[in-house]
Amino acid sequence: MIHIETYSREEVFPQLPLLHRWCVQHLHGFPYYYAPPKEQLIHPFDTVYANEEKALVAIAKEGSEVIGIATGVSLGSFYLDYNVNYVFSPSLMAQFEEKGFQPSEILYMGYFLMAESHKENAKAAHEIFDQFIAAAKKWGKKQICYIQVLCDESRMKESPEPYGTIIEGFRHSGVVLPGHSWPTLQPDGSFQMQNHDMAFYIMEVQ
Repeated sequence: MIHIETYSREEVFPQLPLLHRWCVQHLHGFPYYYAPPKEQLIHPFDTVYANEEKALVAIAKEGSEVIGIATGVSLGSFYLDYNVNYVFSPSLMAQFEEKGFQPSEILYMGYFLMAESHKENAKAAHEIFDQFIAAAKKWGKKQICYIQVLCDESRMKESPEPYGTIIEGFRHSGVVLPGHSWPTLQPDGSFQMQNHDMAFYIMEVQ
């Protein structure tokens, strides 16, 4: 029996260590190879989901087992620019506007992670995503977007995120983020800061 728990504002605080652990565990492989410092307990980015009123964290459970986690926040949030403007800079927002989008009308999916044992669980993935469709409509958003490393599309079944496999309907927005860096696992098992080219994908809220 799958049930979805949703959190916002102060409710997010107790979930921050879990969010971080899941990112470390599920973004460790293709296509992100994310490897933050071992002493890090929470990621500063995740505080956005508590500070922003138009933000949501959804956690799917089967019994007591967590099988999926997704997060979303208004792309026009003050806290995206204030807290993490190295990514969500004015120049990036200008790209959206040049492509005919208004950031304040977009819900940005921070991440959408499924447990390895449930990567093909379409029912669970859609039930999670439905929470964000409902939130987008409630907040008057016209689109939902996510960001992805530009990589070999034939390997996307290896991704912990269900975009393009279970969750369909997204298209390339034309908005790109070149050279974004994070601590990255290397083929020899070492870690170093590495640049990654990324792009935003977008869908209309029906």
